[in-house]
Amino acid sequence: MKLFLNSKRCIACGLCVQQHPELFELDDQGIAHFKKNLENSSLELDSQEIKKLKPVINNCPGRAFKIERS
Repeated sequence: MKLFLNSKRCIACGLCVQQHPELFELDDQGIAHFKKNLENSSLELDSQEIKKLKPVINNCPGRAFKIERS
């Protein structure tokens, strides 16, 4: 599965970074990005990792996340 992060929809609330600092970081303007892959807007994750991220995905106020099933 792929998790997409649309940084243009990010409102800089920091929820994703608070919940999963191992995956996300904020840039100088407070916009979220994937920590491991700054150049890319998606990460390949397994179903267990997606399950752990569901609270962040579902509660993101900017609705910046999208899951694509492979």
